[in-house]
Amino acid sequence: MLLKWIICEVPENNREAFANTQQDWRKLKTVAGFLGQVGGWDSREQNQACILGFWADAQAYAAFMEREHDLIYGQSGQKGTYVASHVVQVEVLFDIDGTHQKMQSAINEAEVLRVADCKLKTGREEHFIEMQKSVWNPAMAKTGGMLAGAFGIVLNEVDRFLVTTFWRDEAAHQAYVKNPLPALQVKAKIREDLQNIEGRVVRLNSTWRVV
Repeated sequence: MLLKWIICEVPENNREAFANTQQDWRKLKTVAGFLGQVGGWDSREQNQACILGFWADAQAYAAFMEREHDLIYGQSGQKGTYVASHVVQVEVLFDIDGTHQKMQSAINEAEVLRVADCKLKTGREEHFIEMQKSVWNPAMAKTGGMLAGAFGIVLNEVDRFLVTTFWRDEAAHQAYVKNPLPALQVKAKIREDLQNIEGRVVRLNSTWRVV
């Protein structure tokens, strides 16, 4: 599976217009290889719109970009509602079980998306992946309110990984942040692995959801 992670910088006076045009992406429903999409505003950076799309594979996404993307984008009128965008493609290496086994099946239940964009120190990839499998995944599976997640590597960047998780609501995620997150960070020795981490909590907008 391929994830498309997008962050758009939206001026305050364009937030409503951007949100309205985002609903035009419902046309993705008919595109071959498209599995789902969610989005909303960053909980800390209120002028940053965050969108996560699910695709069967890189080939399906490439075909969409070549055939349908420009038409949907042009019809939406979204051009001009934002000043910059940052896009990465992520190859999913494995799923993170919650109450669901895959994020696509939890799209309708999730109110919150948590994304950890992890840049690793040189040579720490193997340890980082192993800690995700042996420490983080089992703990997340036992955490109340964690619906499902995915762990993947950013394409063309061997030392950058994305950890994405769906949460039932903000209260469930906050409970996890208080406990058991601190103990898990120590157990996984993340300071030995990470050069930098950018974490985002996104309040999902139901009108942006495409299933």
